[in-house]
Amino acid sequence: MSGLSGLSGRSGLSGAGGGGSAFNFNRTDLRLAILPDLSPKYSDDGTTLITAHAASVYRINDLSSYGQHLRQTSAGSRPAIDIASGKTSLLFDGVADFMNATGTWNAKTAFTLIFAMNLQAYPAGSDSMIVEIGNGTFSNTYVASLNGTNMMTNAAYDGAVKGIYGVSDALLSPTTATWQLWTMKFTGSTWSIQRNDDTPVTASAGNSATDYTTFTLGAFNGGTRLANVKVGRMLYFDAALTGADLTSVKAYAATGYV
Repeated sequence: MSGLSGLSGRSGLSGAGGGGSAFNFNRTDLRLAILPDLSPKYSDDGTTLITAHAASVYRINDLSSYGQHLRQTSAGSRPAIDIASGKTSLLFDGVADFMNATGTWNAKTAFTLIFAMNLQAYPAGSDSMIVEIGNGTFSNTYVASLNGTNMMTNAAYDGAVKGIYGVSDALLSPTTATWQLWTMKFTGSTWSIQRNDDTPVTASAGNSATDYTTFTLGAFNGGTRLANVKVGRMLYFDAALTGADLTSVKAYAATGYV
């Protein structure tokens, strides 16, 4: 499996244990930790736990200290628990499924978003949002999406696109029906997208000046531009991680998936 040499076999690293006990979920820069294999999942708003394959998910808990849980109150738009080959994920159907959280997302300064993803199908001619952080309008951060040319994007929009969007590069192309780890970063001046341990694709550009108040998984806020994906461990930091810290966090997110 090419591109995985730096990720494979890291489950024994300090801070990257497969059971989750060694990972510091209380670090202040960790704004969201959604781990389908570890996060409690409910058929309601926090009373009835669910674990079965294909069960629809009303709420999945954020394991960070901020408790910004993802919810979907509409029964017809809830993702399903998917359990296959020992991997537990959230399955978004690309037709109606998405989840939202409200909170404070400091993406306009710097961020790192790391997630395990298994793309089920490319979008049919238009963008599909995997993660959207914004304020309910197009003055927002797209953070992770697929555009119509089937390339991953990582961009803010505030009157003009700022970031990586519309770039054709094989390193930005997900492989369908395959688990891959994606790392999206903004340092305050440079955007980057990295697939597994491949060479990051970068661009220098500013960010949106907009404050962000919503986090949507599987679609654009409100349920358009939907993505057909399985999502595994997802970690969002309001800082640009580097060095050994980034390596350890990537290994933790990859554990059990990539």
